[in-house]
Amino acid sequence: MDVVHRLSPRCREAARVISRSADERPPLLDRVGVVLHVLICTPCRRYRQSIEFLKRKMKQITDLPPLDPTADPAAQAIPPEVRSRLRAVLEAAGKGDRD
Repeated sequence: MDVVHRLSPRCREAARVISRSADERPPLLDRVGVVLHVLICTPCRRYRQSIEFLKRKMKQITDLPPLDPTADPAAQAIPPEVRSRLRAVLEAAGKGDRD
């Protein structure tokens, strides 16, 4: 494991490469260093998973068809049942922050 420690970048550098990977493909050596680093660093592994999750969700959003500017705004609104579910989730999350 000592070899992995010597070959992998520090957390700050790994986080920089992970963040940059959301927008572009880092050089091969940087990618290999991050792979080695996340093997031994749980916080950076979680950070990479978060960035990958956000990247997937952003792709899903950008793959949606654009809203029709000539359509009735009410027709494009969030349906009431979805709005109430979102409100419940947000309120539950807010209560968890206060505890």
